Amino acid sequence: MLQFRVTENCRPWTLKRNPQGFARCCSQGWTHSDSQHGTWNGWTIIYVGLSGGNGAVFDPRTNQSTGFLLGQAEGIISVGNKVYYGIYPGGDIYEVDITGGKMSDPKLLFKIGSDQDRPYKMEYADGKLLIGTIPDYGKLGGALTIYDIATGDKQVYRDIIKDHSIVGLAYKDGKIYGSTTKYGGLNTDPPTNNPEVFVWDIEKKTMTMHKPLTALKDLGTHRMISGLTFGPDGLLWGGVDGIVFALNPNDLSIVKQKNIYPDVKDYGMWRPYYFHWGEDGLLYAGLANRMTVIDPNTLDYRSLTPSNFEMSYMTLAKDAEGHEQIYYTDNTKLMMIPITESTSVQLPGKKRLLR
Repeated sequence: MLQFRVTENCRPWTLKRNPQGFARCCSQGWTHSDSQHGTWNGWTIIYVGLSGGNGAVFDPRTNQSTGFLLGQAEGIISVGNKVYYGIYPGGDIYEVDITGGKMSDPKLLFKIGSDQDRPYKMEYADGKLLIGTIPDYGKLGGALTIYDIATGDKQVYRDIIKDHSIVGLAYKDGKIYGSTTKYGGLNTDPPTNNPEVFVWDIEKKTMTMHKPLTALKDLGTHRMISGLTFGPDGLLWGGVDGIVFALNPNDLSIVKQKNIYPDVKDYGMWRPYYFHWGEDGLLYAGLANRMTVIDPNTLDYRSLTPSNFEMSYMTLAKDAEGHEQIYYTDNTKLMMIPITESTSVQLPGKKRLLR
């Protein structure tokens, strides 16, 4: 049995405006472009791409927030006391220092180049930023960028899977595991070849393996594979359409799968699926942008958002009591689903989940 419990319905927050009057991020009435968030030392860093490139930092321990200006951040990753933002347009990577809980002015670290425009997927491993990107307007062929934070060395590998972009990244033992979307920049026609999972050897600087997932049961025409993450079981987990899967990283063979949402077909474009492992050992997944909690042993699951609702992003962070909670964005609102350990599952009615 899936052992977790939602303790009450979702709580929304309206993030405070700063003295300059920008970043009323989670309230009604703003032009919404895109959203993103990451975590750092218990903070949830919320970026909401409103008109003018406004954003906010939200602390789940105090429920307080502050606003800031940047650009349209497609991806965010935190490393120690630094936060890195991937900015559209132009594929620029910015660095912010948040030592002591205060944000420095954004510093341009580097430009990806190679006709890359949207840094949607960002991860950190072994001293390096790993970035998957969508190319510029009218172009096909995304890229994998590996940036050494200590030395500043940047390597950009474009078109690893022909004409595809990269929307999934995970790391293990010197190898990067990536997955692709068929979509390139705006005003392009997607290629006919299926999305794939691939393995990139950092030391050898080459792809050592790649494979489509057409062997997944019930998988029809599909646009992208995403959500890659290594579980406590050592398997490579991810999602495609409404299917969650786990692969053997040695040969990318399918070990587990479940079609949780069979109504989801040919889903997605650029925005990745967001999968996070909780301290309770459960997989918290934005599967087809539906908030889903999955037991990796039994593949039992619970859906926490209605089937007709699509959240943009989700993460896990600890509140003032040190309890992990679910945070996600609902258009321009930041939402939290409180959870506790339990021997039974108790969910409020769907009508109470969002307000």
